[in-house]
Amino acid sequence: MTNDTKRFISSLQGLLALRNATWEAGETPVSLIPDKEWKQMLGCHPGEGEPSLQEAETLARTRYRQHREMYMRAEAGTSAYPTAFDWRNVNGRNFVTPVTNQKTCGSCVAFASTATLEANVRTHVDVACNDSGSAVLPVLSPAQMFFCNNCKCSQGWNNPSAMYYAKTTGVVPEACFPYSPKDQPCKLCGNWAQQVTKVGNYTGMNDPAAMKTWLSSRGPLLTCFSVYEDFRHYKRGVYRHTSGALQGGHAVCCVGYSDALAAWLCKNSWGSGWGESGYFWIGYGECGIDATMYRVDTFDTVHPLYNDLFVRDNLSDIGQIPDNGSACSSPDIIPWGPMPQANPQAFFAGNWRSDVSRDISAGEVNYIYVRGKNLSQGPASGRIFLHWSKASMLLWPSQWGNNKLKTSAKADSVPIAVSGQGQIVVGADPFEWSPDTISGDHYCLITRIETAPHPNPIPADGDIKDFASWLLGNPAVAMRNVKVVNMADKPDLNVPVLLEAPQDMDLYVALVASNLPKGSAVRFTCGDSRAEPLLTMPKTTISDSRSFLTGMPVRLPAGFSADVVVSFWRNGQQLDTPGSISVESFYLVDEDHPLAEHGFDTATFMALTTPLEGMPKQDSITPSRMIRVGQFTIIVQ
Repeated sequence: MTNDTKRFISSLQGLLALRNATWEAGETPVSLIPDKEWKQMLGCHPGEGEPSLQEAETLARTRYRQHREMYMRAEAGTSAYPTAFDWRNVNGRNFVTPVTNQKTCGSCVAFASTATLEANVRTHVDVACNDSGSAVLPVLSPAQMFFCNNCKCSQGWNNPSAMYYAKTTGVVPEACFPYSPKDQPCKLCGNWAQQVTKVGNYTGMNDPAAMKTWLSSRGPLLTCFSVYEDFRHYKRGVYRHTSGALQGGHAVCCVGYSDALAAWLCKNSWGSGWGESGYFWIGYGECGIDATMYRVDTFDTVHPLYNDLFVRDNLSDIGQIPDNGSACSSPDIIPWGPMPQANPQAFFAGNWRSDVSRDISAGEVNYIYVRGKNLSQGPASGRIFLHWSKASMLLWPSQWGNNKLKTSAKADSVPIAVSGQGQIVVGADPFEWSPDTISGDHYCLITRIETAPHPNPIPADGDIKDFASWLLGNPAVAMRNVKVVNMADKPDLNVPVLLEAPQDMDLYVALVASNLPKGSAVRFTCGDSRAEPLLTMPKTTISDSRSFLTGMPVRLPAGFSADVVVSFWRNGQQLDTPGSISVESFYLVDEDHPLAEHGFDTATFMALTTPLEGMPKQDSITPSRMIRVGQFTIIVQ
């Protein structure tokens, strides 16, 4: 380090102390680099149509002064974003790849761009750097971005051109073209075109509130700012220009912000020994940092991930090709037992990183849900199928291809649709299964997703190489071994009762138990999500008489057809005489309806029922009369 540099640092430290500044300066690894080489590292230049560095500074400063409340709006509780955010720690999950070092080449745009792309790949598919299975996601090649664009260390580049290159050509893994801080020819690996990660769409942003909203929900941003002499010696704190002349422009990746600090958090490319372990804070509106930031809207392809809806083989599976790990423990095939989940999308998507499955209950109708994730650029839709097979060392398609399970809606598949990349989707309707027990053995469930881009037909039995290739290269197929167990709480009686609606209709569905002993219990379930609300009553004990009446209002769409499964438990109680369980449906009408005089008074009927938890009370049912339109009676002996 030269004497001039030492004197500058000493003077700067005194000035910072005098002004009670928000940051500290001192000797850094970059302080030791000769001036000419350090200035060469500042390789971010305005792109075509972008303001100059000085103009960007003015824009950012003016915006900050005029719209300061926009930066601090979160303090008043009126903003759409939190007061602080950091992609390095989102509930303990880190989405930012390690800090790198461009050294003395003006390749900062390529380094900032690959850092932004790497982090956004992980945020878009929701796989953090410290998640299981994340190692298959790429660390990208800044060498390709820079040198394959005929850029030179002494000339630098610009952010919009870098994003355009990531969209039109894509970026290979670093191993395909390792970086060296000197001018070099473009030397890509032989199969580079099959390894690219390619941006689908990107957008420039100049509204700081929108930047925060995006940062706190979607991913890091690419930006460029003016670098002055004092920034070279930054150690920690919130940087604000204090001393020294403009040296050039520098590209970085913005990974967070803090309204308490009034600052952006950025990842630099000067090694982890500089700044705050390679990161720095910079004040809002400072040095043009927030004049323009670039966001990654979507990815067209992410190497080595499948480009469509997929299901996992195990919790470490992130949709990579080829598949790896256990092939018979898919957490996305979810046996849920004899009671359907009231809100499958919210519950199973919210538990994506957990296997929440339950045992298969022998002798009962079991509800089985399937979930998946979208890795394609935009909206995606398809159908989920679920098959079963007895256990086998090799599950040839002929063993399970024709064993399709039906849904609660009596369909052989469940439609699914998502609107964006990285979204989790859960089949709304569960599949139903009532398997027999197999002593000392198990079954296997096989799920497939069919989409227009990937029809995913069931292959014919054939060569073992073809079968292995189909399994390894097909993230839209998953398997799960399941055991069928005799539950201690198994019902003594399970009877399916068909309920159909040829047109839209509002009904009141009641369960009437007569002459059943005190201490016995009843339940009814239906997994068809088209019923609003879900047509289920949990296991309920008959506690105060030998007669029991309960029910719920429900709206059924035209074409509804599903079984309502009625269950009964004796619970050790004896029946001296036969009893009955009756499932009855009532048409709800107002007093002026022509058939009203033939119906029951709603208030009187409801007063006799045992209310179900979460069901509407009497005063919320608008129609005043109920006309019985259907009844199914089960004799219990």
